[in-house]
Amino acid sequence: MGLAWPIQLAMTQKLVLVSLADQANDEGLCWPSIESLSVRTCLCERAVQKALRALEAMGLLRVVERGSSRRTNQYWLTVRDWLAKQPKPPELEGGDPFSMAKAGEAEKPTSTPHHVHPAPHAPRTTCTPTPHTVHPNLQRTNTNTSPIPPDASLQGANAPSVVDPSPSSAGGGSKQGHEEKAVPAGRKRAQVECLKAWLARCKAEGKKPIPEDDPVFLYCDRVGIGREVLALHWAEFKRRRLEAGKGQRDWARTFRNSVEGNWYSLWYLRPEGEAQLTTRGEQARRAHATAKEEAGQGQATADQPNDKGAAT
Repeated sequence: MGLAWPIQLAMTQKLVLVSLADQANDEGLCWPSIESLSVRTCLCERAVQKALRALEAMGLLRVVERGSSRRTNQYWLTVRDWLAKQPKPPELEGGDPFSMAKAGEAEKPTSTPHHVHPAPHAPRTTCTPTPHTVHPNLQRTNTNTSPIPPDASLQGANAPSVVDPSPSSAGGGSKQGHEEKAVPAGRKRAQVECLKAWLARCKAEGKKPIPEDDPVFLYCDRVGIGREVLALHWAEFKRRRLEAGKGQRDWARTFRNSVEGNWYSLWYLRPEGEAQLTTRGEQARRAHATAKEEAGQGQATADQPNDKGAAT
């Protein structure tokens, strides 16, 4: 098997050759099936058969067909004969081409290696560490006690800048500093608030939650979403968001995104004409209509006079 390793072949051919060499006896004979070779080499059966034909054409293998579908072919490895026909490398002329160890043993060093006993005048190839490198806790002692005069070229504008070693100057500031995003000057950062608080604030300020100049109306006009469908979407948006109780910084923009994405699948569009309600949209319309009627009946009952003639 060792003779098959140095041979330079394609990957599939090398895998098949090594697998055959591993199963061959001392005479180089083996008889594995195509299926077993495929399992051992992780190749498909067609790739194994193609590699066997290539090895046979190169002279590395001799295939003997046994003439029966129940009996596998015999494979004779002719690697040694193939290597004998190859030109010998210059450094192995006159020697055995099959024993690379003999060539290595032909020239054994008789003298002591230099790395064991270096020459007396050999240049130093290692770096001797200084005392403060070996022992970092040791302090250097300055034997020169004379003061060092200041360099005039480093005075004034040429003086080197001093870098603040604090973590914030080196990019390692607090985690809070990395998470906060810069807010443009003169612009107040919007606070997160739930939909109920936002609607109450709009009512207190006397403005509509979705004003008439909001871009959502222009978008609906472009794609063909009628005002009734948009009003139904607004009612469903409020119902779901009030139940969720989550906060947003810009509720008007969140509503526009819900319309553009048709989050609740309330309508569908045809190639021509305005948007039509889907089954889910019709369900939502009926549910809101029933809720509105029930709320109106409850208000009418509350406005009826009691026994004393006063409205409840």
